[in-house]
Amino acid sequence: MIMMSLQHVICTFARYDGNLEQFKKELPYCILPDAIRGYLGNRVLSHFEDNPEHTDSSWYKYPSDIKNLTKDKALMQESHQAETNLHSVIGEKSDFGNYVRINRDLPRDEFYGILTHLVQDLIYDSTLKVLFDMSHKYGEDAYFQERETGKKYSGKEFRELLADMEVYGYYYLARYCHIVYGIDINQEWLDENVYSTLLDAYPKDLADTTYKYMQLPAWLDEKITNRDYSGLNNTKRNQEYDVIYSMIMNYTKDLTFFHEWKGHDNPEPPKQRAA
Repeated sequence: MIMMSLQHVICTFARYDGNLEQFKKELPYCILPDAIRGYLGNRVLSHFEDNPEHTDSSWYKYPSDIKNLTKDKALMQESHQAETNLHSVIGEKSDFGNYVRINRDLPRDEFYGILTHLVQDLIYDSTLKVLFDMSHKYGEDAYFQERETGKKYSGKEFRELLADMEVYGYYYLARYCHIVYGIDINQEWLDENVYSTLLDAYPKDLADTTYKYMQLPAWLDEKITNRDYSGLNNTKRNQEYDVIYSMIMNYTKDLTFFHEWKGHDNPEPPKQRAA
């Protein structure tokens, strides 16, 4: 569904307990499902999304050579986009089985980095579904309803709400990193540790396109730089993020159990499921 790249960045940093060397090793792969959209366009391929009818799922065979990737090469990779007549402002669930089967031969770091991204998305999406009823998300009259208050949001309003939650979430994670690691995750830190890493691992055009979406709002950058976390005054939302991010960090600490499963399910790319 949705979890902005900056949240993936900081959750991965925390996953390695602030170890910059390990963080930089995995970072290019952990955000690759978002980054490669700079070449592919939509997200359903790189995120292995089911179609809304649950009769088919999209998939993409990731290239093992990212540094020398071009848009043409990315588009030439084997892929399948599931057909659907239903559309929503938010995406669908990722199919882990397809990812594992199709990409079983990727280098280990790339395989687990991409998998980490998909697992982080799954946990974030699952917690949002606890907070919001999303059973009416299709069609012109689509709406999303907050379970606790019953308040309804149009598709546009819900996307705006999610964007606000994402920014607040980064602010929350920045405070966590300041308290636990003594590091200020402001724009300067991102320039030095994220952008430079992407330039080393990606073609420059893809690094630039990816990092373009990692610019903090000026007010947020200023608050983090000044170590001002007084804006985190939404007690209810803080409690929600306590749950969301602790789950994301804990459940992605060790994904090596997938190594035994990788490729054993089905040696061939999946066919379209019967309706």
